[in-house]
Amino acid sequence: MTKDDAETYVKAKISQIESMQKSLKDNYYDMDLENADVQTKIEDVVARAYFELSKLKSELEALKFEETK
Repeated sequence: MTKDDAETYVKAKISQIESMQKSLKDNYYDMDLENADVQTKIEDVVARAYFELSKLKSELEALKFEETK
């Protein structure tokens, strides 16, 4: 895999992560949660998932690639 290919691949993965984060938030806001306990639990799950995706995104953004010979 060339440096350009690797960078393109990582950019695509970052884009997918951003899309997942947006979907998580949008789907959470679209939920009609009447039960406060359920709402709190779902909110916690969404927050943890969003945080983990943010960490993964940061790790991917920090990757540096070098040309191979």
